[in-house]
Amino acid sequence: MKMLSCKYYFFKLVRNGFKSCLLLIIFNFIVLYTFGQTADNSAPILRKIEVGDYPPPIKVKEWIKGSNIEKFEKGQIYVLEFWATWCKPCIRAMPHLSELASKYKDKVTFVGISIYELEKTSVQEIKTFVDEMGDKMSYNVAIDSNGFMARNWMDGTGSDGIPKTFLIDSNGKLAWIGQPMNLENVLEQVINKQWDLEKEKLKVRERNYKDSIGTVFSYTILDYEYINIPDSAIVEINRRIKKEPKLQYTYFPTIYTFQELLNIDQKKAVAYGKEILSLDIDPKYDIIIESILNNETIHFIPEIYLLGAEAYELFMAEAIKGEYPDLSIYYARMADWYFKGGDQQMAILTHKKAIESMIKDQAKELEELQKKLLEYQKGKTDK
Repeated sequence: MKMLSCKYYFFKLVRNGFKSCLLLIIFNFIVLYTFGQTADNSAPILRKIEVGDYPPPIKVKEWIKGSNIEKFEKGQIYVLEFWATWCKPCIRAMPHLSELASKYKDKVTFVGISIYELEKTSVQEIKTFVDEMGDKMSYNVAIDSNGFMARNWMDGTGSDGIPKTFLIDSNGKLAWIGQPMNLENVLEQVINKQWDLEKEKLKVRERNYKDSIGTVFSYTILDYEYINIPDSAIVEINRRIKKEPKLQYTYFPTIYTFQELLNIDQKKAVAYGKEILSLDIDPKYDIIIESILNNETIHFIPEIYLLGAEAYELFMAEAIKGEYPDLSIYYARMADWYFKGGDQQMAILTHKKAIESMIKDQAKELEELQKKLLEYQKGKTDK
């Protein structure tokens, strides 16, 4: 799923009753290990920035594809995409970014910045990766300079996780920060000078505030010994939301509530789940899908499986657009949930999509194998 990894497993550790200090040590270790720590973390951030501010400068170790971008020129729009060779969602977004780079080549400069690489990953390995991507990565590409870009762009804006896209408007200001698959609509507005920068600035501030109080909630809820007593947990969650209404529908209170309802009243869980899916919150389908997947010991009523299938429909709409691999696995699971929910017709229809997707994936793999065979027969290879 999308941003679920660290956030959801953090939630699982909390839910299983670990003490705060041990939990934070483990969580920080996971993040540090994943990102490889190639950056110089002792170096300070130049300044904290937000949407509407002028962005930090570009400082890279080496440009490995396209043109060198030394500074942001006024009148030109820029898209900076932060990625890593190990980041599967980053790789899935690259063809889409390449399409946008081609579509807006006379108006927008696209730049991919490799950050958070593992210590063992060499510059040559990054170059080889970019070469092998070919037209799927058809824009300017550079490698971070000792963590400068990661610190001043990611940390400086309070951004977490890659891929992460930064959009700089023609006035040289940071106009938007988000996921690459959500870029095109915003980019069109920026190009046509229809983007409301002040509105976006306020929206980001509101989102960051909600994230911060949601995270504090996830820590402090550990102080309550009754967290494993479902009714008491729901009462405490509702008490806190009444005290701070902006907590409502933030990630941790929402997933706590849904999982507690799965244990005590599945009919209410279905109603609450449908409410979640109807709202503009993120990642709403992750909350539903992962909660069902990770509570398989519970005997679910059919409506829970149908709710899960509905959440999968939302996920698949994004996955198809983002060219996710192995879509057949998701279709097959969705079909299984439709069947367990009693909708045989949708189960059959969805399972057919799983089969079609697998055939399509195998055709792509076969094409790659045949291409490699031709290279061998010609006596040369890209490697």
